Amino acid sequence: MQKALDIIAKYIGKNDKTGVAVSGGADSVCLLHLLLSSPAADKNNVVVLNVEHGIRGESSRRDSEFVKKLCADYGVCFKGISVNVPERRKISRRSEESEAREARKEFFNGLLMSEEVDFILTAHNLGDRTEGVLMHVFRGCGIQGLVGMTERDGKYIRPLINCSRAEIEDYVRKHGLRFVTDETNSDTRYTRNFLRIEVLPKIRERYPLDAAVSSLSALAAADEAFISSCLDFDKYIVNCGEEVKLDLKVFDLPAALSSRYVFECVRRVGTVTDLDYRHVSAVTELAGKENGKRVSLIGGITAAREYDCITFFGGAPSADFSSDEEIPFAPGFTPFGEGVAEVLSANPHPQKGKLIIDGDKVPSGAVIRFRREGDVFRPYGSGRKKLKEYLIDRKIPRRIRDNLPLLCYNENVLAIFGVEISDDVKLTDKTVNALELKFTR
Repeated sequence: MQKALDIIAKYIGKNDKTGVAVSGGADSVCLLHLLLSSPAADKNNVVVLNVEHGIRGESSRRDSEFVKKLCADYGVCFKGISVNVPERRKISRRSEESEAREARKEFFNGLLMSEEVDFILTAHNLGDRTEGVLMHVFRGCGIQGLVGMTERDGKYIRPLINCSRAEIEDYVRKHGLRFVTDETNSDTRYTRNFLRIEVLPKIRERYPLDAAVSSLSALAAADEAFISSCLDFDKYIVNCGEEVKLDLKVFDLPAALSSRYVFECVRRVGTVTDLDYRHVSAVTELAGKENGKRVSLIGGITAAREYDCITFFGGAPSADFSSDEEIPFAPGFTPFGEGVAEVLSANPHPQKGKLIIDGDKVPSGAVIRFRREGDVFRPYGSGRKKLKEYLIDRKIPRRIRDNLPLLCYNENVLAIFGVEISDDVKLTDKTVNALELKFTR
């Protein structure tokens, strides 16, 4: 196991706050024992991390208790959480395996962001890398998927990544280490278990599979590093709040580059877990379709063709509210649609980034509502035109146009919350009653 100790010594110092993911299984118990026996680590700075997934009921809770007792025996800190993966996946629509992985990632990333730990060690081994690469291949991955797990990925370190399962079992046996067995590890309904139990043993009878995959991963990593050096995310990708926009010019580039821009956009919105070639192809096809078309990807992420870009966004789409819904225009805070309309007193001078109107120019009977057929708008400093034409000229996507609160008097739109005010209510030197318009979702 010297290979694992070398990796620990390479990245971990005595003063580093080191988190180690321990499920209670043989691999993670082996990793914890190795870490504590390494002269590079100080057990006073070691935190054992455990996630109880809520999948196996009492059995799962017993495993977490085992890990907690193990920490007490070793004299190291324990930090564990319980999550309800079955309930979470009803919302995310991910597989149980993927949802459990996301739950662990959220927990671990939170600890890294809060600086409770400097690094996190996981017990992935040589077999895990082989299985992971093959699962990527079966899903139709590109070169990125062939790279597989490496010994370090940012703040995540995998000391056992070059150790075989046999080496780990031998270490556990020699040191008399106690561990627990997750009964779902033998359930071949899970894809990874099916590969591990049913498929890979037959391949290993004839081929040096792990060595071959390791060699493939190293070559793929070198190619990936070169291709990545040709990317310019700042040039083609723009973050807009919770949305990410990808310039259509990307799709004029070679597919080796354009596909990576798609992966990056999905990563920024949510995750690239389980994203495969089919999804990338769907986005590429979307780039050639008419404005407004969209495709569903993974994890509730949607890609939409919107003028000169593809917009990626997550979560449930905004509800289309009734065009008959309206509220009287009045100062203060008023619930409307999926948020709150705010009409607040303001300084009677134009201010960059704020929509400020002359409140005395708003006719009695004005309302706040959504757009309707026949609405007209007179943009600031311009002539009157149909509201639909104005919004299209501004390249505002339809999914947003239908849910923009408007200040209206009959068919005349006096202001579009978050966009622009009409010339009819603009400020002048004589303005006394200045009002700022805001809408908070």
